[in-house]
Amino acid sequence: MVKISSIINIFSIFLKVFLGIMIFTAVFSLIYVNITVEPAEYGINEDFNIYVKGTIVVQNAGFYEFDDLNITLTFQNQYENETFAQVSQPLGKIPADPSPQYKSFDLQVPLSQLFSYKQLILNDTLILMNLEIKGEYALGLIPFGITVKQPIEWEAPLDQLKVYLTVNDYNSTHKSVTINYEFYSPAYYSYILNIS
Repeated sequence: MVKISSIINIFSIFLKVFLGIMIFTAVFSLIYVNITVEPAEYGINEDFNIYVKGTIVVQNAGFYEFDDLNITLTFQNQYENETFAQVSQPLGKIPADPSPQYKSFDLQVPLSQLFSYKQLILNDTLILMNLEIKGEYALGLIPFGITVKQPIEWEAPLDQLKVYLTVNDYNSTHKSVTINYEFYSPAYYSYILNIS
């Protein structure tokens, strides 16, 4: 009985030492990790998608690799924390290698997805574009995340829309209907008026 308990105690001590070394090396090796998000390019492309393109440079001179590196683009209402659109792209693993590892990303959100929110069609507003990089380090012991928040002046296609309806009677069966409207709009939207 004494031999089994002493074997368990010795095993427990080795396990604690192993875990202590593992945690120490995981935290210590983070000193040798450098993550840089190069300036991203963003805009609206010919397919009417909002795009964000860029490169992440990771110099991982530490002892462990990064797992499940993922980048997420989110558009949110700055004041109400409502999410308008979200898209992700996996970036894979980053090995423990002191040479720079370049990971490119190209995230696109259709404008139609943002236009499903009425307040973005009719009102100029300030929205947040969040770029978030997440992953795990040291065999999943250390989760990490980096968030870059960029406020964007949203220019609504029908900002301050006002519709004026005038009905004139010709006789008891015919009427003349005149619809006038006005709104402010940025130059890059084109409009087709359908009347039915």
